[in-house]
Amino acid sequence: MRNLFILLTYISLSFGQNEVCFTIEENPQPNDPALGLLDKYVNVLDCIHIYGASSVSDEKILHVASIAAELLDNDEDGVVDDQNIFNELNTNYTVMPVFHSENSNLIDQFFDNFNYCAGAILFRQEIDPSQPGQWGDDATVEEVLHTINTCGHVEVYPQLYGLEPNSSYLTQAMDVARGGQFITMPSSYPDEAWYHYDDWTCDYECMAMEYLYWCIVTNMGLLSGDQICQGIANEWELCTPQLFEETDILMHDLVTDIQNLLPQNAPDGNYCPQNNPDELMIGYLRTGLVSFCMDNCSQYYLEDEYGNYISNISNLNGIQNFEYYINRFVEIEGETVQCVECEAFNVISINISNDCENPVSCFAEPCATSTCASVENGTCISNYCGGCYGDYYDNNELIVCGAPDGIIDLSGVDFGLCDMALGVGWVNNSCQYISGCDWIVDGVDYSDAFFSSMDECINASTLSSESDDVLLNKFSVQQNYPNPFNPITKLKYFIPEDGNVEINIYDLNGKIVKSFQKGYIPAGSYTMSWDSVNDRGDIIPSGIYFCLITFNDLSKTIKMAFLK
Repeated sequence: MRNLFILLTYISLSFGQNEVCFTIEENPQPNDPALGLLDKYVNVLDCIHIYGASSVSDEKILHVASIAAELLDNDEDGVVDDQNIFNELNTNYTVMPVFHSENSNLIDQFFDNFNYCAGAILFRQEIDPSQPGQWGDDATVEEVLHTINTCGHVEVYPQLYGLEPNSSYLTQAMDVARGGQFITMPSSYPDEAWYHYDDWTCDYECMAMEYLYWCIVTNMGLLSGDQICQGIANEWELCTPQLFEETDILMHDLVTDIQNLLPQNAPDGNYCPQNNPDELMIGYLRTGLVSFCMDNCSQYYLEDEYGNYISNISNLNGIQNFEYYINRFVEIEGETVQCVECEAFNVISINISNDCENPVSCFAEPCATSTCASVENGTCISNYCGGCYGDYYDNNELIVCGAPDGIIDLSGVDFGLCDMALGVGWVNNSCQYISGCDWIVDGVDYSDAFFSSMDECINASTLSSESDDVLLNKFSVQQNYPNPFNPITKLKYFIPEDGNVEINIYDLNGKIVKSFQKGYIPAGSYTMSWDSVNDRGDIIPSGIYFCLITFNDLSKTIKMAFLK
């Protein structure tokens, strides 16, 4: 039976600034030929069993327990985030051994008799509770992640995390990150590589596991800082979340996809959750593709106004017109339930919320500056949660408003936290003032999407599709969709007047992969498709590609990711 709220029985211990709600117990398997060699024991959420040597301090053992709990239960609600991972780690009796040092006489004897799953080991000198997860000081996050990934993710989701060459999303992404597929460490890595593992004792599978670790902790922000960047540059170049997002598109998508339930928040060494689940949850109601859960728990989820995942939810009580609430900030009353393979919040009642945690101030009332291309006589309700949105309803049904013809939709594009005024753009069904650091995001030049004034944007949004040349009067290229893609992707471009158009797709080495000779074509909007086939008729390898569209003397480039 899965009951992780036994934490209530634990004693809350403080070491410095760390609060850990675990206690060290006697070894439950003193007669086991391997586990019986170690004295100290902590059960972490029925997932990881920590066995430590008597010479390792209680503080360090409990630090390992706290880090493990934070990685498994990243939202710290007392429940392991991924039910499938919980089942796998629990069933296989996953162990995290902590030894005195690398020279310990116990290590060989331990593993000669070990019959469980252990993805890594820790030594006393590698653990620093005052620097949780800090590279070079505390190896706890790395080794615990290796344990969870090896004993959990690799086994449960081999299509995502398999370690053999060409076996998974992970290995294909790693081959891109290393500039090619190298079964063993090459004499030198290509210049375009950003992951170049330099330990010849680490085979391909080992390198894949290390790569997964680098990606997860980079996304957490644990590698930021000049000193750390310099210290890891020989192996890993993407030391900040921004560099990771901009460069390693494939793994960034995997790591940040809420359905994959990988930890997003860096552990801080404090773990002491409350055991009473909230009876009221507030956030944006979203819907997406059915996940691995394959039941009602996978159809809907809640996120906060910043896009952070809160919880899967369910409509098991038969709420009518559930779609009415999609993409709105809502209040949901219910209780935690267990579905076939995952956990969700069972919906008892749901209402549109007039509040949000951090409502924003807008330059103008959203409905006063918005239009909806999908409905002529819809009712607009202003939404101030996390942005300035005009939500449109038709007969009490929320409408998904596409951008008017000729308008580039900037929804979801992050221009940075700078205060520079970029102009007015179309975001979430309305014209909005946008500030940021630059018009270029992920190699895409969005400058053509901006208007110099609110009136210009509003006027443009009301023009018909026949007036595209009046609307923009600029050459523009939109990001391909989907991205990453397999096997087909599409992109849209607009030319304001008759002219010559040439489209070339390049690989990372600057070689032309595919050419589309359009020649002299009339002004207007065009959509092209690419089926991931090169000029020779072969399917291209997985990796990053660049599409260069030239119109007369102008050119624009977008970055694309292909995944087999």
